[in-house]
Amino acid sequence: MQEEIKDQYDYDIEYTHESRDKWELTLRTERGGEFQFEVKLKDNGLIRIEPTGGDPPYDVVLTIYRFIRDVYHEHIHHSGDLLLLPVEASTENDAVEGILDQYRRKVVFYHRIAKDLIDLRRYDDAKELILAGRGEMQYAKAFITLFTTGQRKEDLIRIFENSDTSLEVLMEKVNTYSSWRETLWRGAFSAVVTAFFIFLTELDTLSGLNFEWQLDLPFRSIFLCSLLSAISVIVFWIGLLIFRRGRR
Repeated sequence: MQEEIKDQYDYDIEYTHESRDKWELTLRTERGGEFQFEVKLKDNGLIRIEPTGGDPPYDVVLTIYRFIRDVYHEHIHHSGDLLLLPVEASTENDAVEGILDQYRRKVVFYHRIAKDLIDLRRYDDAKELILAGRGEMQYAKAFITLFTTGQRKEDLIRIFENSDTSLEVLMEKVNTYSSWRETLWRGAFSAVVTAFFIFLTELDTLSGLNFEWQLDLPFRSIFLCSLLSAISVIVFWIGLLIFRRGRR
């Protein structure tokens, strides 16, 4: 995503609105730039941003879009994100196609990044991304329902349903790996605790016998065998963890 001007330098926005769905805005930057816009909100949810003064670069248009978006819509999960970017279009049909292209690219994006995160064993990040992706697949289907008809609508819906199903499979894979990891770590922790208590028990037993360890070989052997057994359990769990990770 291209950087917005808010990340580069300061600006001010002045605005008036004739009605709930029509705005006139002027954006002035600290570098002396000044741009005017007329913004109209349509009943179908599309926003038309038309420059009426100056030749604004894309990052300025992006800033105007964010300003209008935040006036009407603040989402609890991604109020700081722009899930869709403004598209340059001369007709509504061109705008719809531009938005559909963004959704198509999201199908590839979410699957590729989710698989990369799984390969890196970043399971929590993978879960978060997959949930976001499945949500956007629902947005895409809702958009298609509003702006397409007939066989094309059915074909597009099928694409995003298949994508959602594929992301669901990836989520099941992540949950399986997470479950194995938690089980193995719990087992390793239990082994360490068990070994520690075995060590304390044997040490206490030997200490209470008032025998010299150097001379009392049977008790010394019992202690060493117990300690070696505990260490073997720990090594087994650590080896199993490494083996599982290597297979992934």
